[in-house]
Amino acid sequence: MNSPNKHLDLIAFDGELDDFLSTNLTHFYQARTQLPEPEDQHSISHPRIGFSGIIDERLNLHLLDKMAELRPEFQFILIGPVVRIDPSLLPVRENIHYLGKKNYYKLPQYVSGWDCAFLPFSFHEYDQVPNPTNIPEYLAAGKPVVSTSVPEMVHPYADAKLIYIADHPEHFVESIERAVNESSYDPEWLERVDQYLESYKAPKPHIPAYMDSALKDIGIV
Repeated sequence: MNSPNKHLDLIAFDGELDDFLSTNLTHFYQARTQLPEPEDQHSISHPRIGFSGIIDERLNLHLLDKMAELRPEFQFILIGPVVRIDPSLLPVRENIHYLGKKNYYKLPQYVSGWDCAFLPFSFHEYDQVPNPTNIPEYLAAGKPVVSTSVPEMVHPYADAKLIYIADHPEHFVESIERAVNESSYDPEWLERVDQYLESYKAPKPHIPAYMDSALKDIGIV
């Protein structure tokens, strides 16, 4: 098997390496400190609400659009390639920023500058959501997380009061506000996060059929 390192930017960080190999939590712990700001994120104002992963039909684009409308002061940042959907379907607003795919090694620099992470998956597409290994990455970075109520997000993360769950736009933006505020003054939240991460084991990788052959071609699996 070839070393995956040389393929990291080819795979487009987009969450795929995390699903296919394992979650490198140590890589994201560095995001708890103030890292150099990437040039394409530097000029975006706060609060920043970030997502990193494949941008495809599993994302609830209506939810994203409505949240951006409800909170024009929120800056929604999405990192990753657009796959299997027409890019023209993506909501366009001044406070929605599509930064494209990024090298895996540079991700902590982006996440470090976020105020909250969000996972706006479509509930009716939940059976297609891969193992949510980016949640432990966000938590390792010390970032609060708000997600839709996909079962894999609720159990165990919401059960352990590590993340917030919301499905409707109004509730989602309110949860983002609460998550940002509580994480900034509640040391017990970060203690719960670290206790969970100490025992965390990455789930068995799940490789979507549409990616299987491509990964085999470059020696990832």
